[in-house]
Amino acid sequence: MGGAGGVLVGLPIGTAIVGGDAKWELAGVGAVLILGSIPILNSYNKKSKKSKKSIELYNSDFPNVSSNFQPEFNISYKVTSLGIIMNF
Repeated sequence: MGGAGGVLVGLPIGTAIVGGDAKWELAGVGAVLILGSIPILNSYNKKSKKSKKSIELYNSDFPNVSSNFQPEFNISYKVTSLGIIMNF
C-alpha cells in the first residue's frame, strides 16, 4: 500500500515539475494509502518480533550441530556414468 501510495504521490509531482497538468487527486489518494499503511506496518513489526522470540525459544532446546557438519565430496566415474558422492 505504501509503495502504491508513493507512486500516486510522485506522479503528479513529476508532472508538475515538467510543466504538465498535474492530477492532485491522485496525490491525495496516494497520501491516504501511505497513511493507511503505517498502522499495518507497525502491527506487522510487532507480530514479527514476537514470532522471532518464539522461534528462538523453540530452537534453544536443540543442540547446535551445524558446526560439526563437514561433508566430503568424491567424484565417481564408471565406463557409462559420472557422479559426485557426498559423505557426511
